[in-house]
Amino acid sequence: MNKVFTVTNAMFLLWERAIDNLTKEEMEWFAGVNDMTTGHVTHLKTLVEGVGFLVQNDVNSGNFQSSDDLPSLLFSIANGLDSIEALVLLTTLVSRGK
Repeated sequence: MNKVFTVTNAMFLLWERAIDNLTKEEMEWFAGVNDMTTGHVTHLKTLVEGVGFLVQNDVNSGNFQSSDDLPSLLFSIANGLDSIEALVLLTTLVSRGK
C-alpha cells in the first residue's frame, strides 16, 4: 500500500479490497465513471483557461498579489487532476474486470 494519501491511492486500495465482492450490476455501474471523468476534464480545462485569460489581461487589478495565491491555485488543480486520474484508473480496472 502506498502510504501517501491521494484520491488515486485511496480508490485503488478500496478497489482492490472490493473487486472480488462486486456483482455484475455493480461493475456496470462503475463502468459509467467514464462519463464523469469527461465532465471533470472539461471543467478543469475551462477553469485553467479562465485563469490564463485573467492573468493575461491583468493590468491593474493585481490578481495573485499574495505569495499564497498561485500555489493554492496550482495545488487545487493538482488535486483535481488526481481525482481525474483515480477515475481513469477505475474505468481501466472495470474494463479489464480486475
